[in-house]
Amino acid sequence: MEQYGTGNDEIDGISHDSLQTRKEYQDYFREKLEIESLKQNRQFETQTVDELLDMCVDIMCSTSPVIRVNREDKPAALVKSQIMKLDYSHMEYILNCFRDQTSDIRNIRAYMLTMLYNAPLTIDHYYRAQVNHDLYGT
Repeated sequence: MEQYGTGNDEIDGISHDSLQTRKEYQDYFREKLEIESLKQNRQFETQTVDELLDMCVDIMCSTSPVIRVNREDKPAALVKSQIMKLDYSHMEYILNCFRDQTSDIRNIRAYMLTMLYNAPLTIDHYYRAQVNHDLYGT
């Protein structure tokens, strides 16, 4: 197989367009999710931040018509729509929840995917519960 730039638009069976799309989504999410700021925040592991970024890119580049989230097949367009809603505050929320998680996680990728998908739906309720706990006790 020819190398990229020698007349063939594939590298190891991956088209140039696919690689370009991945790069564009990586750049987009790096900026939108403020990945460098998350990495500089010492309470979060850099590797976990990178893994979440890679998962966002994988989801957006998926060609499957469905993506499995929380043991349920969801239309890929719906999952991608949820991922596009993510911002820095969602990532901070996900990383805090992940850090505070104490139970055994058998399928870490599925768990992380579910957290990414659910973050826009649950972030407000999570912080409201935290405030109520702080104000009114246990």
